[in-house]
Amino acid sequence: EHTKDEALAIARGLLSLLKGCTIGERTCLAELVKKLGIASETIIQVLCDIISGRVPGMNTEVFMNGACDLLGMISTASQTSVQSRLSVFQSRLEICAQSHDFKGTRAVCIALQSIYRASTIQLELSGQENSIAGTLDASDGLIRT
Repeated sequence: EHTKDEALAIARGLLSLLKGCTIGERTCLAELVKKLGIASETIIQVLCDIISGRVPGMNTEVFMNGACDLLGMISTASQTSVQSRLSVFQSRLEICAQSHDFKGTRAVCIALQSIYRASTIQLELSGQENSIAGTLDASDGLIRT
């Protein structure tokens, strides 16, 4: 398990690698994240804090969207930990929708699709998860364009 400072440093490093990378580089980074096994609870919490805008200096859309992307990558290695934090994605999605941030909406939806695909159990589609699943269905065209 990492300390909060270590987790923040790891998150910053991964986010800097993610910024401006190509689709191929992103795919390689996703594989690297899985192989390194960095999906500690502390890193997941730090990424959730970034998405929520609670990390000073990292509360810009670039960092928030990147953190969504990283959580989607991490979900393949640590499904339960990420799934238990779906409310963070719901909040971010609402903020993106209100501010017409289509890149942010796309980042959240891609992360949610990764989490859903990585899941080996059937999610109970009630309440919040049902809302997220409906948003994913409705946003399918946005993600593909």
